[in-house]
Amino acid sequence: MLQTAAEIFTTDDGMSWKTGKAKHIVWSSAQVLPVELSQRYAGMLAPGLSLQRILLDVHSGRIFGRYGALFVDLLGLALLTLA
Repeated sequence: MLQTAAEIFTTDDGMSWKTGKAKHIVWSSAQVLPVELSQRYAGMLAPGLSLQRILLDVHSGRIFGRYGALFVDLLGLALLTLA
């Protein structure tokens, strides 16, 4: 179910939506994590980049922005020509 300002919509397959009625619906809401869970997840949820992500971005060219992939492709062609 999806509630918008105008109506409530329902779906069975996630693709086709139709107007629905709100009968016995308990909407979810944000909850505060218990202290022990928030301490356990603090390291995993901390912002930052892993070394794996940085290496992947460098080798795919995404680290250089919009033209990075083109630069990496041209660099690959240049290395192929040298080989």
